[in-house]
Amino acid sequence: MGFYAVRSSFKQLKADKQHAFAMLIDPDSITPKQMSYLAERCEEAHVDYVFLGGSLMLSMHLEVCIEAFKKVSK
Repeated sequence: MGFYAVRSSFKQLKADKQHAFAMLIDPDSITPKQMSYLAERCEEAHVDYVFLGGSLMLSMHLEVCIEAFKKVSK
């Protein structure tokens, strides 16, 4: 889901007076193995949006973390 799709979704939620649960994950603070665990917890908690990123982006495993998350999530 791209930026404009997320923005549109947020606007619709606000218009409908609905709520959503979002999680921000910093890939510099997590390993791919931990990402799989987090993905499972997000599924259990019915997280609506997952944002992956950080201000520094020092680690070079962003794509690996994304793939680890996708393997577990729906």
